[in-house]
Amino acid sequence: MGKQQSPVSPDPKSIASMQLAGNISSSMANLSKDNINQVTPDGTLQYNQVGTSKIIDPFTGNEISIPQYTQTYSLNPLAQEIYDKRNINQNLLSDILTNNLKTFAQKTDNPVNSMQSLSMPNLQTDYLSANKDDLHRKDENILYNYGKDGIQNYEKALFDRLEPHLKQDRQSLETKLSNQGFLPGSVAWDRAVDENNRQYNDARLATLLKSSEEQERMDNMQAKRAYFHNLAQSQDHQQKIAHQQQSLHEILSLMQAISPPKFSMPQHNNASVDPVDYKGIVQNDYQNRVFDWKEKQKNLYDSINIGNQLLKTLVSDRRMKRDIKPVASLYQYRYQTDPSDIQRIGVVAQEISKIRPDAVMTDSQGVKSVDYGRLFNFPKYFRKRK
Repeated sequence: MGKQQSPVSPDPKSIASMQLAGNISSSMANLSKDNINQVTPDGTLQYNQVGTSKIIDPFTGNEISIPQYTQTYSLNPLAQEIYDKRNINQNLLSDILTNNLKTFAQKTDNPVNSMQSLSMPNLQTDYLSANKDDLHRKDENILYNYGKDGIQNYEKALFDRLEPHLKQDRQSLETKLSNQGFLPGSVAWDRAVDENNRQYNDARLATLLKSSEEQERMDNMQAKRAYFHNLAQSQDHQQKIAHQQQSLHEILSLMQAISPPKFSMPQHNNASVDPVDYKGIVQNDYQNRVFDWKEKQKNLYDSINIGNQLLKTLVSDRRMKRDIKPVASLYQYRYQTDPSDIQRIGVVAQEISKIRPDAVMTDSQGVKSVDYGRLFNFPKYFRKRK
């Protein structure tokens, strides 16, 4: 009986190369199908092949050419005019933005000095117009304090005015007492001088109180002046900062306004072409042929095994079987390794050894087998046939 060979597996490199060629062909077909010339209200869209690019098949080393295309979009005269004007406007906005950025950079290089007085805003109140020149004092810094040392000057001025009168009153009192015959040190003299001293002290106290009131009045005036001065400077600083912020907002608005012009392109539905799965086809064909070959081999072996059941030596040791049931003069059983759906028919070696010991053989492990050909007296020719 001749020995049959299994089908030969296909070459993986050959299959991969064919698969690559099929994928490239499908891709080029899709590309050619999708490159559809279009006509729109704004213009026309055209595809033109400009050449090919070369790639190398990594499996076979063959050179493969792939076409290259150029997409050209042409505007109609009206749309082209709109596009050109839009580009001009964008260019002008870009120039304005650049100039504003330069101006803003110069301002940031010279920031507002909050410690120095800036130009004051125009005052709209009529009753302050008379003192307008006094308010525009750019060389003054912010006022954090105002003078409070004038009280001694006020006291000295009042005392200088009051002191001659007090001395004159004292001299008049002493002359009057002398003319009346009172001597210094007498009781009347001391009482009169003590009364004059009290009047002198009262006058000095009144002078001190008056100088304090004058000093408080002048301090209030200076505080109000300093407050208004600083408030005006703060308002001017805020106006300067607001002007810079306004410039920055204008720059940001211009930046948002500058954007490249866009034209909508109509889309078309793509109908994809599935690539040929050559690898899967070859592999499935190979698996189908292997399956058919296995089925033929199984049928052949099943036919041979049917005859061999009666010719070859089979293991018939009771210890190797299970589920043994008598059927006529034979037994139905399963081997220990058989699944539950397998049923076998045969004899038991222990019983045959009692009546036909020449048909029973024992291997080196003590397992008994029965030569069915010898047991049923088949000719030697059939027993030795493989």
